Amino acid sequence: MEFECRYIHDQDFNMALFHQVLRQNVGTYIFWSLLLAFSVFIMCYGFAHGTGVDLRTAVYVVFIALSLYQLISPSVLVRRTWKKNCAKWGREKFQILVTFGNSVRLSDDTGMEADVPWYKVAEFRKAGDFLLVRGEEAQRGKKPKKVDYLYCPLSGFADGTGRALRDWMREHHPKIPLKGWEEETV
Repeated sequence: MEFECRYIHDQDFNMALFHQVLRQNVGTYIFWSLLLAFSVFIMCYGFAHGTGVDLRTAVYVVFIALSLYQLISPSVLVRRTWKKNCAKWGREKFQILVTFGNSVRLSDDTGMEADVPWYKVAEFRKAGDFLLVRGEEAQRGKKPKKVDYLYCPLSGFADGTGRALRDWMREHHPKIPLKGWEEETV
């Protein structure tokens, strides 16, 4: 039995994926937001109480600039990278097909194909509206030398949720962890 996930990889997909990754790493953004707010508050407090410009003010200006960069640059980088790649490839969207069967097979409408055997798949994770497939190049007793991530939108599956794949995975590949679906029963 095979399961297919079909979707269009375009700028909208990239931004939806970016926002999903942002939700998974929300702690980082909370840290930079708090540092920004704290730095602005301390600077304003200092100016209100007449401390003027000193070394401490310069440090807070650096904190503010660094915080703004960390909060804004990821989305700008995602957009810029996508535009550069589109110019290089000569197109702005791709039809992607991910097939789960004897292996995990990824193909697109340009003829590119990749085949990943099941023993290289480390985990399946339901991440918001996406299925995250994490693969690794395993080495005995060592950290993996290469980790790959594949995000498939759950809406790309025939049932729109990926539950049929989840049930099939539980039966045919019980050693691969299925995370994020624990609260749901079969």
